[in-house]
Amino acid sequence: MKKLAGTWAEQTLALEDDVVPIPPEMSFVDAAAVCMGCLVSGDMVRRARLPASGGRCLVLGASGGLGSVLLQLLRRREGLFIAAVCSKSNAARVRGLGATLVVDYTTAPFGEQLADVDKFDVVFDFVGVSDTQESAVPLLRRGGQFITAVGPWKYLGDRQLTGWEWTGWVCGLMGRLLRGCLPFAPFSYEMAGGMPPVKEEDFKAVAVDAGARAEIALEAPFAEAPVRAALRRVASRHPGGKVLINLERAK
Repeated sequence: MKKLAGTWAEQTLALEDDVVPIPPEMSFVDAAAVCMGCLVSGDMVRRARLPASGGRCLVLGASGGLGSVLLQLLRRREGLFIAAVCSKSNAARVRGLGATLVVDYTTAPFGEQLADVDKFDVVFDFVGVSDTQESAVPLLRRGGQFITAVGPWKYLGDRQLTGWEWTGWVCGLMGRLLRGCLPFAPFSYEMAGGMPPVKEEDFKAVAVDAGARAEIALEAPFAEAPVRAALRRVASRHPGGKVLINLERAK
């Protein structure tokens, strides 16, 4: 099978199996924004062993493009308690997306703020780095799940890793996955997501059947200055949602 590289282009080639139909009521902008959420957040929900009704979960990085999709999927579950970690500026928006409790990480570490509440069945992680896991694990009930979209490194994907860095990331991830499989492990560690592009069944389940949409922080026209501004916003690590480049807009 021919391997096709991704690109910013007005036109490109795609394999027939990689093309997903967009329903008439959905815009191309909304479809582009929600695709990664279908791939990652949808897989997280499938992996989560939550009770049929009730249960408790914690979402780390709840205000981003992936976290916002996950919240919309979780709020469909009857009686589920959803604690969400984000900054104060995003608290109202996250609460509107379905969070039962919003924790502002800028006031104190989230682990300290949640230390006295009931334990969680599942922690969903969009932040990464070992310190995040170490703060979240004490909040899990025994036998709970830590499901991450990032792994043990923060900002994975910012740059090309060296051979040693890649080996270290893989070994660290595999060690966590294997420890979580042991029969006496206090919790399971799982890496969520799949290989892009998004599959039609995933897109349908999340964006069509569940009606989830990603929060869009910025839609930039395809011109040099706006594209540079969009990239700076992404690099800030606090874009407030998905940042899109609209190739059909020149200004």
